Amino acid sequence: MITLLETSFERSVDAIVSQYQTVLSSGDTLNAWVFDDLAARQQAEQTLAQHGIKAHFYSAYKPLVHYVIEVLPKRSLRAIHIRYPAPLETPQRFLLEAYPLAGLLDANVALNWEPVACDTQTRRYHYELTLTDSDGTQEQVRVAAPNRHHLDHINTWQLSPCGWVEWSTGDGNTESALPMCSLRCPLFCSPLRSSPSSVVG
Repeated sequence: MITLLETSFERSVDAIVSQYQTVLSSGDTLNAWVFDDLAARQQAEQTLAQHGIKAHFYSAYKPLVHYVIEVLPKRSLRAIHIRYPAPLETPQRFLLEAYPLAGLLDANVALNWEPVACDTQTRRYHYELTLTDSDGTQEQVRVAAPNRHHLDHINTWQLSPCGWVEWSTGDGNTESALPMCSLRCPLFCSPLRSSPSSVVG
């Protein structure tokens, strides 16, 4: 058998750590959304912490579902109200991506959904959650869901989950980049200026 192509690719989480541990300095912060498992994401956070960089690595795949799995088990909840992005071209896109969230919650947790109309574009969409604890305390949380607006193989526009990186330096500068935005693009696209964010992933 003839081998036509043999190659290997660096994991995105490793590439991000490799680049930003030299680009950023102690006291800087980094948020990244990647398609790696929890163990790999936690290891990346620990590696950057050794350089004084406060990092959070979130799941770019079903970010809302992973938020529920990784964060909410620590809370005693009574209800969750979720406002989800409803792009005009694909209004059910982010609701469908939330499956099987309902099955992950206790039966006594009330779950409500509210669509929020928005334009379709490449950007960091968000789920907006109102969490009500068993004692009645409420908290507002935003869960980021980066998506790329692109043409697929049959020339149809689609929204697809994508990686995303944002970082802040000690002097207040904040930038973000869309990693691996196309097969022809370098691993990290040119940074795009953005505002500081309080997203939890």
